[in-house]
Amino acid sequence: MDLRTGRTPHPACPPENGAHERIPRTLKREAIRPSRATMRSRPRAFDALRTEYNEERPHTHHGGRPPGSHHDASPREYPSRIPRLEYPGHYTVKRVTTVGTFRFMSKLLFIANALRGYHIGLDEEADGVWSIIFGHVLLAKLDERDYIIRE
Repeated sequence: MDLRTGRTPHPACPPENGAHERIPRTLKREAIRPSRATMRSRPRAFDALRTEYNEERPHTHHGGRPPGSHHDASPREYPSRIPRLEYPGHYTVKRVTTVGTFRFMSKLLFIANALRGYHIGLDEEADGVWSIIFGHVLLAKLDERDYIIRE
């Protein structure tokens, strides 16, 4: 690492990124190859590797203790799905399809695969220009003259 810039002189160079390069190699050796007989056995192989890596295998960086010995679980509950979002009454609310699209004025527009199944709000901020909002986050702008979504 260059102490003046804080950058590695040769990014993605295995000798300088040994720990990062070792993880994929270990994953392939322990959980992927040889190929598992069934699809159900693959997640079990990954789970076994994760348990060994985090709870059993000693790590030099942690003084010979596994990383799990330094981890405290978060007290906050992590929901599997975001609760239904509420939008102001003047918004046009659209549900994002399973392929990340929504229908607006008879046009099918792509927004994001990550939003599939959720509702987005559209708020007309100027004549023909719409803000696309997820919860309280402005995602993009849509101009209905050309139906192009802009950041």
